[in-house]
Amino acid sequence: MVRVYSEKWYEIKAILFRDSYCKFELIESDVCDISNRIEKYDKDMFIVFNKLKRKYEIHSLEFASIDATPKETFQTTIPYDNLDCRALEHLHDNDIRLHGRKIFERIDQQEGLREKQKQREFKNWVHAVANETKSMFAKDAWL
Repeated sequence: MVRVYSEKWYEIKAILFRDSYCKFELIESDVCDISNRIEKYDKDMFIVFNKLKRKYEIHSLEFASIDATPKETFQTTIPYDNLDCRALEHLHDNDIRLHGRKIFERIDQQEGLREKQKQREFKNWVHAVANETKSMFAKDAWL
């Protein structure tokens, strides 16, 4: 049986071949048929397994140039160890075409929370240093 490859398959293989470390493996089929379901979701998307990170990633040919590299086609890392329906949910929840403004608002909110956490940690550190040095200054003041 002779397998016929599509133009997309050759384009993907050319992009993956440009990676000098050969760390990407194209996922053409899987138990839950996620690779085909993602392709139905968006015809330009495909799944690879990043061997260095040991994670699945979704890439897209949508804005890829003729000499694109895997870095230029990267869309998202699937945060789960197994390739299952959660990957589709992750893709849908983070699709900028569907949720554009909401995603940016969520990112801004998370950045705000991180900034508040940093300020709180700095304030706690300053208080700790002040408490440690307070007794030393008090002793010097009495001498």
